[in-house]
Amino acid sequence: MVHGLTLAGRCSRPARLSRVAALLCGIALLGVPAGWSKESGSNRNGSRKDNGREQLERVLAELDARRSGVQTVGAVLNLTLYDSEKNKERRLVGQYIGDKDGNMRLRITAVTNQLVLDMGRHDDKVEVNLPLKDRFFSGRLKDLLDNQSELTLLAHVGNALDLFFPCASTPKAVGRTITCNDSRKIVSVLEKPNYIRRRSRRLTLAPNLPTVEDMDVYDRFGREVGVVKYRDYSFPEWGAEVAAAGPVVTGDPPAPPHPGRIALCPHGSPFSLVMQVEELKLNEMISSSGFDVPRPENQKVQDLGRALKKSGNLWD
Repeated sequence: MVHGLTLAGRCSRPARLSRVAALLCGIALLGVPAGWSKESGSNRNGSRKDNGREQLERVLAELDARRSGVQTVGAVLNLTLYDSEKNKERRLVGQYIGDKDGNMRLRITAVTNQLVLDMGRHDDKVEVNLPLKDRFFSGRLKDLLDNQSELTLLAHVGNALDLFFPCASTPKAVGRTITCNDSRKIVSVLEKPNYIRRRSRRLTLAPNLPTVEDMDVYDRFGREVGVVKYRDYSFPEWGAEVAAAGPVVTGDPPAPPHPGRIALCPHGSPFSLVMQVEELKLNEMISSSGFDVPRPENQKVQDLGRALKKSGNLWD
């Protein structure tokens, strides 16, 4: 049975830091994401700062380690699509599969089992089926990453690791910076797609738990793509009592901590998609053909990149 969920209010972005707060709290940490530069403090608060930095390093290392044993993910999702302009919401059901290499497929149906969206990525190929619009698109991942659309955020974070096990690193990361916002640490992941280092992710860490609350995503041009909000974490290895409130999890070894609710909020869009994780399966065998989206018989295939450059919205 599919249970409903609610999300109070619109997805909001973290408050911008003042220059004074950034100056007092900022810690520039350059270097590869696997390590941190060490600085020796010479003031009275040096020891306390070092302890805080060491604690933060442990949290970031734990976030990195959580995904190390994950090969594949399968999930049953209870979805709600919110439209802030019309003040409407629609209940949907999702089936997700993905692997550590970034291959994924998300199949969304109405509660009546009518197919709404079927999107898959297999290596660099991306396919999108919109049966209610009688449209089928095929293209490359770059088409979605470089063009701003309703599906761009999903293209950036729809892989199994980023969607369910967020961490403060990317395959192309060249460094990280840290700032403070009240009791929360803000970690920015830096990449260098050309000659200029750019922020690709900005993660807001929870103040009392080793978890990510929000992840702001940017494309290679520095444009805002959207925000992913992670809530209702489940901690299976902390014991059955703590894990009981989370989704049903199967797999070997037990799943590391992961969010039970994920909200995708594309930048500049009135729509947000909230995913309530009902069931999570780890490291089950997934056939490579499972990431391919079946093309309806006699359906014309449209070029994904050309369609996005023309409209930016595949539904229009």
